[in-house]
Amino acid sequence: MENLKFRKGSVKSIDGAEIGYYSLGSGPGLVVVHGSLRSAADYEVLGESLADTFTVHIVNRRGRGNSGPQGNDYSFEKEVADVTAVLKETGSSLLFGHSYGGTVALEVALNNYPLQKLAVYEPAISIENSIPINTLPKIEQALNSKDYKKAFAGIMNVVSNGTIPENQLPDFALAMSRYPIWPYICSLLETAPAEIIAVHNADNSYLKYSAIKIPTLFLNGSKSPPQLAMQTAMFAGELPNSKIIQIEGARHSGPDIDAPLEIANELKGGFRH
Repeated sequence: MENLKFRKGSVKSIDGAEIGYYSLGSGPGLVVVHGSLRSAADYEVLGESLADTFTVHIVNRRGRGNSGPQGNDYSFEKEVADVTAVLKETGSSLLFGHSYGGTVALEVALNNYPLQKLAVYEPAISIENSIPINTLPKIEQALNSKDYKKAFAGIMNVVSNGTIPENQLPDFALAMSRYPIWPYICSLLETAPAEIIAVHNADNSYLKYSAIKIPTLFLNGSKSPPQLAMQTAMFAGELPNSKIIQIEGARHSGPDIDAPLEIANELKGGFRH
């Protein structure tokens, strides 16, 4: 994200890691946390669409852009510390997270950071081992040998929860490799295994989010796999002060590709009232 409209910023997390972010706009501070196989650069349109109402700060999570590496002792706890550092540095009390970033955002709220409001889009969750790790050795072997199509197919097999038939994954990866964005995707693949492990290790832990009392908006896409709507509803059902809004025509990539303008409008409505 080298858009000159955005201001670069960075802050040191609790372990000394540098965490970069990009800022735009004016008004109450809103921190945006991206999903897996994403970086802050993917949320440029969302950020610009929110900037007339909020000062938007889009975090680069560990392993991306101007942030430090994941490290060998990566965990949700470190992600929580990173986002908390950005919230404190920017004086923000509004938080939005997409997919894996949505789960990080929920964890921040669970750790009692004084947020005013929270919103998440299809947070990542494992239920009854729906995010397995038994294929990770093969994925890591493919990454080590730079067989990125094989690694990508393996990662999609894990995170898609079977919505992409396994026999179609090689063709799917081959098709993706023909897009100009493919080198960028390859640059992010190394971050996926540790994040898969983190979600797997949190299997069946969504009940704990009942401790989050602040107003929380859950968003999901009408064209996302049905189990993502079910999982979002399971998350939301545990929070005593939650609301679900479905974004018509959006898939799991709603905030960054399918519907950033529509999602920005929902966040404006949810965070202002």
